[in-house]
Amino acid sequence: MLRIDRKQIHVEIGDRVVPCSLRGRLFEGQDDDPESRPVAVGDRVRVVLEGEQGSIEEVLPRRTRIARPRPRDPSGWQVIAANVDVLVIVASVRQPATKPGLIDRMLVACEREGIEPLVVLNKCDLATPAEIDALAAPYRELGYAVLPTSVPRREGLDELRAAMSGRVAMLLGHSGVGKSSLMAALDPGISARIGALVAAGTKMARGAHTTTSASLHRLAFGGYLVDTPGVREFGLPPMEPWDLAHWFREMRPLIAQCKYATCTHDHEPGCAVKAAAASGAIRPERMATYQKLLDELRGGGERMQRHDAY
Repeated sequence: MLRIDRKQIHVEIGDRVVPCSLRGRLFEGQDDDPESRPVAVGDRVRVVLEGEQGSIEEVLPRRTRIARPRPRDPSGWQVIAANVDVLVIVASVRQPATKPGLIDRMLVACEREGIEPLVVLNKCDLATPAEIDALAAPYRELGYAVLPTSVPRREGLDELRAAMSGRVAMLLGHSGVGKSSLMAALDPGISARIGALVAAGTKMARGAHTTTSASLHRLAFGGYLVDTPGVREFGLPPMEPWDLAHWFREMRPLIAQCKYATCTHDHEPGCAVKAAAASGAIRPERMATYQKLLDELRGGGERMQRHDAY
């Protein structure tokens, strides 16, 4: 299992964590540039050991991936984490308010990559049970797991540990939703290690432009956590506009009923998805997210959205 700490590549081999370099012509000159590396945290690799260090010779096929547009090359995509089993989508019920558009965007990414999503509604001590149920309803109706949590009340923490245990988990959510507090409550040791890495990275980077990398940490209760400090953009990899609806659960069964095989469910006649939306069978907020993503794919909107864009 590959880690990247302070931009140094490490590979976990049994009980050892071995610093590694990249081997081969494909990898030459890429050790110092996280944007161009052909490896990402969570990768499974073949390593040749050379004393206390190792050389990565092969990156094994990835089961899943989380990617974002390259900061210095918007035409390309950078894989920031590989082989993620569960994406914990953290939103807050208040302070700040829940942003359904971002949740939907991450659900689409999970559907496309085959990653299990878990929607966490954090800070549930700030809302009534009825308000929490109303926020959770759109996702539960689609069969997604929704978990209300509260760090002050210690609510939902055992369930969240159980969902992450023995797996590679990644927490994503916009600023202020309480990801750091959740991590500290779940595993105080990992919170301290991440804080130390961030502090060290800040000192090393002072006065220089740097690209923030994800890091991988072993959880005390089993499994791993992918930490992504500084990741403020969450985009979808390129796809054909007519493919987008396949990753919306409520739209997928209707696609075959549309008049045109390449229907984008936007302007075409004989569209079963538009008919379902008009009847109320598809929630308006989900259609709004679909339209925003469709505009991006067509180049009519921003190619990537900040976490706080919704």
